[in-house]
Amino acid sequence: MRYAYLGPPGTFTEAALRSMPLTEADELTAFPTVSAALDSVREGITDGAVVPMENSIEGSVNATLDELAVGVRLVIAHEVVIPVAFDLVARPGTDLAAVTRIATHPHAEAQCRAWVARHLPEALVVPAASTAAAAEAVASGVTDYDAAIAGPLAATTYGLDVLAAAIQDSDAHTRFVLLTPPGHPGKPTGHDVFGESFRPAEAGELIGLVTATVDPSTWDELGGPGSIAAAPGMDVLVVAQTADVHARIVDLLQRL
Repeated sequence: MRYAYLGPPGTFTEAALRSMPLTEADELTAFPTVSAALDSVREGITDGAVVPMENSIEGSVNATLDELAVGVRLVIAHEVVIPVAFDLVARPGTDLAAVTRIATHPHAEAQCRAWVARHLPEALVVPAASTAAAAEAVASGVTDYDAAIAGPLAATTYGLDVLAAAIQDSDAHTRFVLLTPPGHPGKPTGHDVFGESFRPAEAGELIGLVTATVDPSTWDELGGPGSIAAAPGMDVLVVAQTADVHARIVDLLQRL
């Protein structure tokens, strides 16, 4: 099988893909953006793509949600939630006290800000396209970065030393999904989630329909009225914990 993932090599997305059931024959290819990774599936270049869906601190990954709402339909075939841990990594021989310039993604910087302020108060944090890109830049030796904040896989990928491990200020997790072309679904596992994309034409149309049609006693089952809202032209991803609930919601939406 050929799998795409949001690159470059060494990202948390690659780590998520490698945590899924794979074989030695499977081919893993990094793509620079979520859109490029999913387009590779739509164009038949790869059989599936792993991309981030949501983070427990940063929230939903808008690039992924946007891609699910437009273009050729894809389905979520598998998902995995992995802990997000950040390490301070540098070229071999680098001393922690000598670190004055750190490269990382802004989200990682935000999640490690207290540690950096406490241990390296004089260090300047420079934004990078991703934590893996930051690690790659440090490893190249052609930049003036002394270290990078990145995931554990990045240190292994680029041959860097870990100066400090697990420097994140709080625990966080990211949900990653494997997207594939539509096909026959597998056997129910008892932990399945069903989703559907929907685009209302007018503000309040979706919530108005559901509140007028659904028995109020079922709100808890459906997620509550506060969980269903959309502006005109906005795509809505309807998610339910059972096929029965999902079918009822989709049936309501198809009446519009």
